[in-house]
Amino acid sequence: MKTLLLTTASLLMASTAAIAAPESHAEEASKGLPQFDPTWFPSQIFWLFVMYAVLYIVFARKTLPVLSGIIDNRNNLIESEMDEAERLTTEATAVQEDYENNLSSARQKATETTMEVEQAIRAKASKAESAFREKAEKEMAKLETKITKAKQETMGELESIVADLTAEAVKRLANVSIKASEVEKVISDLPAANSTKKAA
Repeated sequence: MKTLLLTTASLLMASTAAIAAPESHAEEASKGLPQFDPTWFPSQIFWLFVMYAVLYIVFARKTLPVLSGIIDNRNNLIESEMDEAERLTTEATAVQEDYENNLSSARQKATETTMEVEQAIRAKASKAESAFREKAEKEMAKLETKITKAKQETMGELESIVADLTAEAVKRLANVSIKASEVEKVISDLPAANSTKKAA
């Protein structure tokens, strides 16, 4: 700033000296453009520095702060948007991880539930099968008992019928009277004799 003041003062002195120059210089300057007259150079340089200083002050105190503020606001806006984008990205990543964890947990829970249901169904089916088998075995045992009893009754009735028919046939053919009880005894001894022969 001191240099600027010294330069301004020297230019002011030079321009004052140029104004106080003899009229011969004015006459010579009138022959051509004053911009190219060396006697006007100090004045031109002075006003150049004055305008430069004025423009510098205007730009330094008004224009440059405004531009600097605009640039700072723009940088702050960009940083804010970048921070917001980073925050949203972090939130999206957290939401995705939470979703994947929940999905994995749901799949695992569904698998466990399916296995439990399958085990329950198998246990119930096994229990039902055991109950059915036990019931069927009991029914078969009862049926076999009934069949055996019915067979014995039938065989008894058949032996009685065969004994009666045999006694009647012997009486008619051989004219020999035989009791039906004796024929039944002979018929009942036949299986025992046959089994003895097979064993031998």
